[in-house]
Amino acid sequence: MTSIKSKKTTGSKKKSQPELTEEEKQELLEQTNQIRGQRAENELELAKLFLENEKPDIALRRLKEIVAEYSGSAAATEAKSLMKKL
Repeated sequence: MTSIKSKKTTGSKKKSQPELTEEEKQELLEQTNQIRGQRAENELELAKLFLENEKPDIALRRLKEIVAEYSGSAAATEAKSLMKKL
């Protein structure tokens, strides 16, 4: 009978990532903020569609999520305004 020996593996070494320059960090931050703003606008449009389709409960839940997740954005401001009308 042949025995199977298990190989012990040592922890894999992670390759070190090169540091980003301040300019690269700033660019990534700007891109992230832009994407985040677009997501907020998309969520707002979805909430408006629920309102148009006479689903105010779902719309209200979505609007509350926008206000909570995207606080301070234009979409959150508009979401607050829409919530007052419900």
